[in-house]
Amino acid sequence: MYAQDELSAIVRRRLRDAGFAAPEDAQPATVAAAARSQEPALSAYAVVRNLDPTGLAGAVAALAAGLPADTRLRWRRAFTRTVFLTGNPANLAGRFAFDHVADDGSVALIGPQEPDAMLGLRRLLPLVADGPLPSLPAGGPVTVAGRARADRPARDWRATVATAGVGTAGYLVHLGHVVAEAVLDGDLRPGDRLSVRHVPRVLHDGAVTVRVHADGYDPNRLRAYAALTPGASTVE
Repeated sequence: MYAQDELSAIVRRRLRDAGFAAPEDAQPATVAAAARSQEPALSAYAVVRNLDPTGLAGAVAALAAGLPADTRLRWRRAFTRTVFLTGNPANLAGRFAFDHVADDGSVALIGPQEPDAMLGLRRLLPLVADGPLPSLPAGGPVTVAGRARADRPARDWRATVATAGVGTAGYLVHLGHVVAEAVLDGDLRPGDRLSVRHVPRVLHDGAVTVRVHADGYDPNRLRAYAALTPGASTVE
């Protein structure tokens, strides 16, 4: 697994990328303080009908890939903040303009918005509860939507997400975050194939993007919750 000094280095680099002063030793409290300092900030919105990992990953990737350059920068600085709400996108299509809807209708996304821009949606739908993580469905890889670039062939990627001690809301945040950041950083691109794999804890396996936050078991430690790694996998 990742050592604490490695996780701290990842956090420091992420803070510097967002324009924050990065302390020599990035403790969990630093992560929380940086997040709070971004309020109010741009937020994306996801309406989740049911938890389909590959559907969510593909939708987030497509959304991030289609954002204008200035919005990409601002959302990344806001740590790709996303509000996850429980609802059926099909019942809301006439009231809200979604920027991307998963092919199976399991999730619909609205791109990053200014504070209070989506008060109507937030008042209508409840937040996804951070209850026990349900049994996650299996499925094949999803191809990232959008115009593929000709400067490199399509690649296979796997998003590995930790499940031990992780609730439903936390799972959505971790998966959405690692996928969005990989797109914004230019690693995961339209035309690439993305699979999702589940493990109790994320191991050190050559990831290009790692989601690091305070450890739910020990708030004085950091933990890797998700990682994006080159190479195909199946959903587990």
